Formats: sequence, structure tokens, C-alpha cells
Amino acid sequence: MQCPACGEISHERARFCTACGTSLPIPCPGCNEVNPEGARFCARCGTRLSDASESPARSTPEAERRQLTVMLCDLVDSTPLSGRLDPEDLAEVIRTYQLRVAGAIARFGGYIAR
Repeated sequence: MQCPACGEISHERARFCTACGTSLPIPCPGCNEVNPEGARFCARCGTRLSDASESPARSTPEAERRQLTVMLCDLVDSTPLSGRLDPEDLAEVIRTYQLRVAGAIARFGGYIAR
């Protein structure tokens, strides 16, 4: 099947163009008529098209599985510290802690979620 966007020829059962990633039209299983994306019935012979054409996931690439390491960092004894320090001073301690932790995480290519 030829991609409508870039003209690349793809395998007849391909859902997406391997050159540009464009969603490819759906050929009818009965008469091989090419129908537009989202069509539920063939315009030429009336055959019901596959459920894959109705699924919104069809235009979305599959999810990627990746290795993930999650780390939790906590400031030890921060609750009792909050009772002893002025709120502005506690905020400064926490800010300093967060900056130091963020620097260590960034050095190892990490990402801080929150």
C-alpha cells in the first residue's frame, strides 16, 4: 500500500507508514477497496470493516516498555525540625535540601517527578 503522505510503499497489512508514521487507509477484506480512516463499512461492497478501524488506539502508536528506577528522598527528622525553626528558616533548609538532591539526581541523568 502506498502512503498518502510521502508515497512510500508499505506492506499490505501495515497500519502505519514505515517512512513517515502516517496512518494508512484501510483496505476492505471483501473487495480490497481502500476506505478512509474511520469508515465502518466499505464504500464499494458494504462489507463491515475490522474493529481495528473503529478503535481510537489505531492511530496511536503502542506504548513502550522501559526500565524504570524510582527513588524516594526524605529529609530525616523534618517534622521535629519544623517545630524548632521559624517557618522562613525551615523553608530555606528545605529549599537547600531540594537543590542538593536535584543536583545529585541530575548528575546521574535522573528526573524529578515532584
